[in-house]
Amino acid sequence: MFLLSLIAKMKALSMTCDGFNLDPVRYTAVMGGILGPLYSMSAKTEHPQSSNILVTIEMSGYSMSAGGNMAVAACNPDGFCAAGDVLRAQLTKDNAAHLLIWAD
Repeated sequence: MFLLSLIAKMKALSMTCDGFNLDPVRYTAVMGGILGPLYSMSAKTEHPQSSNILVTIEMSGYSMSAGGNMAVAACNPDGFCAAGDVLRAQLTKDNAAHLLIWAD
């Protein structure tokens, strides 16, 4: 859930701030890496078509986090966008740039 919250923040940054353009290929790859194991766990159950509860729970949390970030952006756009610059620098410094969903 932590990673999905991080991606939700980056997605909100891409929707509200200049300089954070979403790269759909990166976004899909990162989301697939997070959700893929949950889908494979569901596929091993007796009724895989109806047992994506883990994915449903995770995506509900993702949606709530995205909405919360959009609310923060609406209340303090300058601060929110400045935090995005800090986030990009921190992920790059921590060798976690593979999680970035923004275009270069």
